[in-house]
Amino acid sequence: MICDLLPAADAKKAIKGLNLKTNAEEQRPVADDQPFSAFVFKTIIDPFLGTINFLRVNSGTTKGISEAYVPNFDVTAKIGQFITLAGKNQINVECFHAGDICCVTKVGELATSASVCDRKNPIQYPQVELPTPILYVAVVAKTKQDEDKISGALQKLNVEDPSFEIRRNPET
Repeated sequence: MICDLLPAADAKKAIKGLNLKTNAEEQRPVADDQPFSAFVFKTIIDPFLGTINFLRVNSGTTKGISEAYVPNFDVTAKIGQFITLAGKNQINVECFHAGDICCVTKVGELATSASVCDRKNPIQYPQVELPTPILYVAVVAKTKQDEDKISGALQKLNVEDPSFEIRRNPET
């Protein structure tokens, strides 16, 4: 069952994305000999490490990558190191290959559903379509200090879960 439902990375078909040089759809094979590209599929905020972005390396390897282009925001992000997490421990890994899942910390230019790639071979993968919220709750602070704390906590929740929507509604 695991072999059927969770195929190896090199058994997957090429991943479709938008080539930003030609504005045409491009299929990039999941292979180490391709230009580097990755997709941020999850973001969490750790009180000690800060922002942790989980990436799936779609093509190429992370060897020698210290800067990466983020086409969603048209910025270049400096990446200190690629790591993997084992519980609360960070493990530095020399190189991640196509199909691997890795993490980067403290990169403010990244967010969930962002593409990361080599500037010379830019590709933007489609963003994840998020469900529309169906439940809304009014939150009221008792004091002005509590209002600031609640606002900060809600912003962190929104970073971790983009389907979490924050609205200011004077009626509620």
